[in-house]
Amino acid sequence: MPTRIGFNCSDVPNHSQTVVLHDGGDALLLIGPEECPRAVRASKMVMSLASPVWKAMFERRQWSESTATDIPFPDDDADAMLIVLRIAHLRFKEIPSKGGLSLEDLFQVAIICDKYDTVGLVRPFMDLHGWTENLVPDIESRTRCDPSWSFIAWTFGYDHSFDALVRHLALTVSLGVDDQPELEDNSEMNPDDLPSDILGKMLEQQLRGARD
Repeated sequence: MPTRIGFNCSDVPNHSQTVVLHDGGDALLLIGPEECPRAVRASKMVMSLASPVWKAMFERRQWSESTATDIPFPDDDADAMLIVLRIAHLRFKEIPSKGGLSLEDLFQVAIICDKYDTVGLVRPFMDLHGWTENLVPDIESRTRCDPSWSFIAWTFGYDHSFDALVRHLALTVSLGVDDQPELEDNSEMNPDDLPSDILGKMLEQQLRGARD
């Protein structure tokens, strides 16, 4: 069973549980909520090579991160960020093995890759380690049709399963109480699980079909 890596928040203030990705790292990343961040020692140069967003962050003088040594990432998922950072720092033995990620884990990784433009860095490892195995939706049997897969597929270029799932959702999504999108099993759909504007297009398609 896939598990998420846990840590003890009480250890964070003195960084006794700091994850060291680079012995000479010049950045201490504080990833996650301010009250309980994950401390990670990393290299700004390595991060700059991995991501144009991080490159701009560390090289543009108007950004505080360019001179700071302790750098907070309060809005990011620590486990997902660590996977991307470990790949960037060539710590391949420390990334999840085959079947080691849940759908939620992979969704968080997709968010990080989309946000920091690291899709090209991470995508080869998804196939190499089989991270999507048993997570791809089975539309015909209507299993594993979680809407969050559409964001994963859109981010990493799984075009066939993305198109199939979006068509399925377009036929089954509706607006429930307070205009909250619902699926055919009456479960609520979080619009944040979908690529930008996809939900609106699905509802428009349904409306056009009803009119026709």
